[in-house]
Order: sequence, then C-alpha cells, then structure tokens
Amino acid sequence: MTSNFQLKNLMIGLTQLEDRHTGNYIKLKLEEMMLEWNLLDVPNVPIFFTTDNGANICNAIRQSSWNHIHCFAHTLQLVIKDCQKHTKGIEKLLKKARHITTHFHQSEPARRDFENAQKVSSDKTPLKLIQSVPTRWNSDYDMLERMKKLQQPLSVALSRSASVTGLSGTDWKRISDIINVLDPLNEATKISCGSKYPTISMIESIIQGIKEALENLNFDHETNVGLNNFNDEGSDYDDNNNDEDLEISTCENESQMPMGYNFSTNIIRSLKIRFCEIEQDTLYRKCTFLDPRYRDYFLTDEKMKDDIKKGIKDEIIACKFSNNVFENEHETVAEPPVIKPTKFWDFMKQRQTNREETVTLRLEKDIDQELIQYMYSENIDPWDDPIQWWKKESIKYPLLSLMARRYLPIPSTSVESERLFSTAGDIVTEKRNSLSPDNVARLLFLNKNLNRYV
Repeated sequence: MTSNFQLKNLMIGLTQLEDRHTGNYIKLKLEEMMLEWNLLDVPNVPIFFTTDNGANICNAIRQSSWNHIHCFAHTLQLVIKDCQKHTKGIEKLLKKARHITTHFHQSEPARRDFENAQKVSSDKTPLKLIQSVPTRWNSDYDMLERMKKLQQPLSVALSRSASVTGLSGTDWKRISDIINVLDPLNEATKISCGSKYPTISMIESIIQGIKEALENLNFDHETNVGLNNFNDEGSDYDDNNNDEDLEISTCENESQMPMGYNFSTNIIRSLKIRFCEIEQDTLYRKCTFLDPRYRDYFLTDEKMKDDIKKGIKDEIIACKFSNNVFENEHETVAEPPVIKPTKFWDFMKQRQTNREETVTLRLEKDIDQELIQYMYSENIDPWDDPIQWWKKESIKYPLLSLMARRYLPIPSTSVESERLFSTAGDIVTEKRNSLSPDNVARLLFLNKNLNRYV
C-alpha cells in the first residue's frame, strides 16, 4: 500500500526451479529474488508469504524468519473436499452428476437434444452444462448449480437417453440441498480472492458468516442417510491444515438426518479444525483490529485485546526509530570530525539518552490517545472500503495509519499467483513452446506490471 493509500499488486520475479523442489531449495530461490529488489533485512519491516498448504513451500517459509499465511481459499476447498468424502452419499451423487455432464459434452446427438429441450422450455440462448474439474475451486458447486437451473430441459433430455442414468426426485432434492450448503462457501471464496480491497482482516468474519448461514439452513427429513463425524477433539492446526484428509470417526449410532444437514454439520466441524488457529493468531487479530469495519469486535478476551494494543504500540515505536536510522544510512557520507572523539564528550551521550526516553514517552502517549479514539469510534459498514476510510482519517490517526498500511494489504489467498500461472498458459502455447525461462519471466513481468503502474 502506497503512502497515498493505494493498494498495489506487483510481480517481482519468476524463476525456473531446476533442482528438486525441496524446502531448502525453494527458500534459496525466494531469497535470490528478494535480494534482487533489496527486500531482505530491511529494519523493522516484516515479510509475509501467502501460500498454499504444500509441504515443501510450508517448509521453506518455516526455515526462515518470514511470516507465513496459509491460503484461505485453498484451505476452504480442503474443507469441502473433507466433507464431500466423509458425508455418506455425496460422492456417489457427484459421480452421477459428473457422468451426466460428461455425456452431454461428449455426445453430439445428446447435446443437440438437450439444446432443443431448452428451446422448447425457454426462448433464451441454450446453455451448456458445466464440467467439474478437481483443480478448479468450487467447480462441483458450479456444475450442480447449472444442472439445477436447467432441471426441466435436462430431465427431458435424460428421459430420452438410453446411455446415461437419469436423476430421481430424491437426487434433485439432494442436489438442491448441496447447492444451498455450498453457496456460502462459494461466496466466501469469491470475497477472499479479491485484489482491490483488504481480505486478511475479513477472514474471521467470513468464517463466522459461513457458520451462521449453514446453521440457519432448513432440510426436509430423509431416512437411511448416515453421518460421518469429524473427530475434532484436541485438533491441532499444524497437523490438520494440509492437503491430507482429516482424521474422522463414524458415530456409533448413525444419524437419520438429511444428507444436506449432515453435509453442513461436517463442514462446520471441518472449519473448526482447519481454521482453529485464527482465534488465537496474533497476526489475524491485529489485521482485524486495524480494519475499521471490525476493530475489537472479535476481541472478546480482554487480555488478547491488551496484547494486540501493546503489540501495535511497540511496532509503531520501533518503526519510528528505525526509520530515522534507515534514513541516516542513505545520507551522504559525513566529513571527518574536526575534533577527535574522546571520553570527554560522554556527558553528551547521557543527554542524548535522556532525549530518546522523552521522545519515547511522548510517542507512547500519542499512540495511546489514538488507540482510545479509534476504539471508541463507530465501525463502518461491512461493505465499505477500509482503505478509503484510512485515507480520509490518516490525519486524525497518523501513527495507527502506519500499521494499517503495513497489515491490511496482506493477501489472504494466493490467487494472484494462480492468475499469474493462468496468464503464463496464455503466453507459453503450442506455437510458442520454445520460449526460454528468462523470456517467459520477462513477458509475465511486463504483462503484470507495465499497463498498471507505468
């Protein structure tokens, strides 16, 4: 974030990994890119890395002094994957839906029949079914949502097809329930992947919003549907926030509740396990506190609230003093002293020390005043832009705004990197597959940065 409170997204490098993708090797490559831009060892300027949950990249960040944020969207997809696998009946239904979608994509006669069925029921342009792709976020939701939207013409086309099994009334009811369960998670993914507004400060409210939406869903009763429960006793974030399936256990007395209810219940439990670190993580709490939409809304523990305020105060003081040192390092070389330094001048050092103590006390008082005024101000609406608020109020909060500029720009997802790889796929095509890695990096650098910031 610039001094004028503009949120920027820049690509600083892309490099070829020629060796085994170990944590040590990835860390080395990251350090090389950062050294090229003089981003390492800047006094009192923390470095944050938002990555997926791959073991090698997590190991690389763990070996350094950098701050690591697990991609929220990626972890949310792991929640969905957990619950689809361990809620009885869902995988079977999804497999059936994928088979139907594939049939209408691959069979030309079936595709034409489906289009004709749509033309009979509506004068709108016929739509295609959406294929579920394992690596695409929320693709199962998109597939089912499109099928539900085209339920009438799809049912007609299925009834005339002898090569694919149709969907029963119970199947359609369960598809509708699954869509309702996945809808808040789909919205949460889209919100967290934004690049024009702060996202990391929203994570706790997004998780709470998902839970509230799921708890308020109503499902019609079904029979013969069992519930597999997550074992959330004593869960630990470091052990569970990875790409592996969570440890689960089956209830001794299987529930007879509807599939949608079981699915939503499992999601709430998986959210508790996958995101168990959020409530105690100082970084997330600090980011949320600096967002004028929330402030101390989620800080119900007084000790945690005091710790966050103290941490912010200490950072501001360190930042102000280090900035003075940093600026001095870039000044021109001073002339040699006229008088040789000796112990005679030690009494001046004591005066300098006293002056620094006085400045620190004055600074602490100013920070305390800003914190009190900030905490007792009214929260802005959840849909308002906190960056614009800080830009407007930075004169009133000159010290706190420094921390807002430091923490609010941290991305909660690695979606910008995913978009970069998508752009790379448009550049390195079958007809341009001989591009050198350096040229690919340069082309992506220009594509990402040139039109936006030059």
